Amino acid sequence: IEGATDSTKGLVAVYEGDLIEACYHAASGGATDDSEEVWSGAVPYLRGVSTEFESKEPDFREEVSFAMDDLEKKLNVSLREKKSTTYKVAGKDVQVISEEKMDRPIEILGVSQAGRIKEIRIGDKVFTGYAFRALLGLPSTKMTYRIDGNRVYITTTGYGHGVGMSQHGANVMASSGKNFEEILKHYYQGIQVVDHERVQAR
Repeated sequence: IEGATDSTKGLVAVYEGDLIEACYHAASGGATDDSEEVWSGAVPYLRGVSTEFESKEPDFREEVSFAMDDLEKKLNVSLREKKSTTYKVAGKDVQVISEEKMDRPIEILGVSQAGRIKEIRIGDKVFTGYAFRALLGLPSTKMTYRIDGNRVYITTTGYGHGVGMSQHGANVMASSGKNFEEILKHYYQGIQVVDHERVQAR
């Protein structure tokens, strides 16, 4: 660790002469995302890139499950909807309103290019993928789900927000012989690695 630190002492990553915001996450699960797919602003060097080489190692796939009642409480939503049924009683139409389980309690409304959920409807509310992940404590927004009876099973791939450098992917690249500059330039598009004195002199 000391050797790696000493050998890169004084070097910084810049984009068009300015220091970059070096966002990173644990594992991308196959691809990183453009910054605006996860957050609000587009950052020119935080572009989505392929990390299919991560598949050579465990992909951090994980399955969790929630009872529907627990999901309602955790997210403060209702998974029921009012349904109206009309019956004939003594020749007259009588309307009966009942509250029943939704036919589609969960619906993915939008996904990023890398397959992360951008927007999801749970019951009567819509969440960003980022908020949904945080509220349920999920490892990633790259996910699929299935409903079985009264439980929902969510399978996530990767770990973290998925923008910038994947630590797991960087480790795989290093193990295959890539140097630190090649790794940084893969994850942060269009950057240069320079001595910090060049930045201070501007």
